[in-house]
Amino acid sequence: MDEQLPGVSVEMLCPQYWMSRCQDGRVYHVDACNKRIAQSGPLYSLTQVAQFPIVKPTRPSEVRFDEQGRAIEDVGWDFIESVSRVRTCSPTPGFAVESTDLRRFAVATPAFQSAADKEFDLIQDTALHTFEPLVVAGESQDGHWLYVYTTTYRGFVAKQSVAVTTWDRFEQLRASTPFVVVTKPFTLSQPQPYDATVSHRWLEFAAVLPLAERQEALGRQHVLGNVCVLLPVRGNDGELMMRPAYVRQADVHVGWLPFKRESCVSMAFTLLHERYGWGGRLGVHDCSSFTRDVYRTMGVELPRDAAVQETALPWRIPFATGLTRRDRCRRLEQLHPGDLLYMPGHTMIYLGSIQGTPYVIHDFAGYVEEGTEIPINQVMVSTLDIQTKSGATYLEKLSSAGAVMVQ
Repeated sequence: MDEQLPGVSVEMLCPQYWMSRCQDGRVYHVDACNKRIAQSGPLYSLTQVAQFPIVKPTRPSEVRFDEQGRAIEDVGWDFIESVSRVRTCSPTPGFAVESTDLRRFAVATPAFQSAADKEFDLIQDTALHTFEPLVVAGESQDGHWLYVYTTTYRGFVAKQSVAVTTWDRFEQLRASTPFVVVTKPFTLSQPQPYDATVSHRWLEFAAVLPLAERQEALGRQHVLGNVCVLLPVRGNDGELMMRPAYVRQADVHVGWLPFKRESCVSMAFTLLHERYGWGGRLGVHDCSSFTRDVYRTMGVELPRDAAVQETALPWRIPFATGLTRRDRCRRLEQLHPGDLLYMPGHTMIYLGSIQGTPYVIHDFAGYVEEGTEIPINQVMVSTLDIQTKSGATYLEKLSSAGAVMVQ
């Protein structure tokens, strides 16, 4: 079925279509970019001298619903808050051993917006990458969840998804070189009959993994066509172990991708049609984790949330209310493919303008056409002329546009 969104042709679903119109082939300096982003101060420092206070989450004021569509009563919230009281511990470094959810409360129970909703779980904050560094600051009352800090978030992670280590080894592993970054969604490690802990492990897009020092035969399989990486494994006592495993060469890139617009657009289109997942639920992306992970493959450390990303960009153009469509399109003419656009609660990757119509690729819930809500819930190319629920177009809702790639 070749049905596309309004104004989008099949050839527009190819990254080469947009890069052929791009005049900027420069390779930018990722370290300088990260230094500018860090100056905005949204990232947490995971060091031995840092402070990791426990922040008590508050229950929502609006009614929320569980997976059966039943309203969560006060007694339910009392239990959730009770189990989420944190028993503090000395800050202990570690890593996520798999892609895993980070929750506002220490429960897997969802808190949806409506009885029919299965998408927007307001207890879900984000998802961690395999081998993402973190610091454990405490434990839930039932002992099943750890209260952790990452560079971008703090909250509860299932204990079985975390392995801890010493500060010295933590710093050593964080600085591991060489490494690979996963560049294909839904990648699997090779089957390993001699070590079940690393066999057929799911490795998500933009996961960063250390390369094994020796690239040699593993489990009686030749290394041809593969790379040998080290995967994190949780030991019986929660300690971190790093085990060798094969991943196909075609699914990873050794080191960061070149920090240029072609890499950005190519990686964005790698996720074309991937399903939307609020807060990284379902093992997929929402709008801001989509942009963050696309840039992560090039070594850029964008903040996690759209509003924080927007203020952290090295270069930004504000869009004041009252601007005409012509004025807004003129401002967009200063952009190049790979630049970022923001509106309240949403972020998009700019692709270019065709005959005066601006196009983006983004991970979004949907749009409105002639008063009817059209669900999309995936990564897709669209114009900025589609309407939001308020009746305003995406173009009219823009609050700013900005660039990560700045000389």
